[in-house]
Amino acid sequence: MKEEAKKTSKKKEVTCFRCKKVGHNASKCEEALPTKTARNGSNMLITKEDSCGTKSRKNQAMGIIRRKKKLMKILARRAAIMMKTRKPNGH
Repeated sequence: MKEEAKKTSKKKEVTCFRCKKVGHNASKCEEALPTKTARNGSNMLITKEDSCGTKSRKNQAMGIIRRKKKLMKILARRAAIMMKTRKPNGH
C-alpha cells in the first residue's frame, strides 16, 4: 500500500519536457512533437528594426567594446596583483 502511494507521489512530481505538463515523462507523452523547420543559413531572427542592419551592427559593436573594457579591467587587476606579490630581485 505504501509502495503504491510512493509511486503515485513521485509520478506527480515528474514534468514532461515535451508538453511541460506534470505527471508523465516525455517518452510517455501523447502530445504531438513540434514540427522542425529547415535550417538554411543563420539562426538569427530578423525584425523590421534590424532588417536594414544598422541597429544590430551598432549593438554588436557596443557589445564588443563592453567586453574589451571588461577584459582590460580584469587584466589590469591581475597585473596589480602580480606586482604586489612579486618578490624583489635583490639588485
